[in-house]
Amino acid sequence: MSDEFRHKIICDPVHGEIPISAIEQGLIDSPSFQRLRNLKQLGLASLVYPNATHTRFAHSLGVFRIMSRVIDLLVGKGHFSDEDRRKMRIAALLHDIGHYPYSHLMEFIDLDKYRPSYLGGTPNPEAPPVSRYPDHEKIGQIVITKRRDIANVLEEAGIDPEEIAKIIRSEHTKLAYNRLIHRPPARR
Repeated sequence: MSDEFRHKIICDPVHGEIPISAIEQGLIDSPSFQRLRNLKQLGLASLVYPNATHTRFAHSLGVFRIMSRVIDLLVGKGHFSDEDRRKMRIAALLHDIGHYPYSHLMEFIDLDKYRPSYLGGTPNPEAPPVSRYPDHEKIGQIVITKRRDIANVLEEAGIDPEEIAKIIRSEHTKLAYNRLIHRPPARR
């Protein structure tokens, strides 16, 4: 691994040392990324299990570390270039940047036929369908491409925010990028 990716070290109790580049530090230090410190990865689980306090911030750093190790192996075997490494590390770091509180729950709540009764009403089969909340990857695309605290860091480093958003949304032309970052939906 080049010195570029050892600008700073984050010490993590699970993953050990997590080396980051100056670009990655700029992204982590941004208000858009720092807000992930306040979002729980495990939803309401901490109400039952008091130590279940894992945040989206910690989760993103863990995914980033694991992906960094995978990418290092692929670069070492000649499957990816250093430029690929840069993009994939950033995509892994930002993969959950679009989450909002309880977002997985909120992404599907509108599809629940009992939703009106949760809100104090009665189910109405005649009512038009309610539009879904946008998924966290769509919100992530907006954050990466429109929020200046993220987009400026990427653009100053010569990285296209749109390309990073496409990797996260599994829409990149390089299929290997999509398969490494984006988990395909479960079959039903």
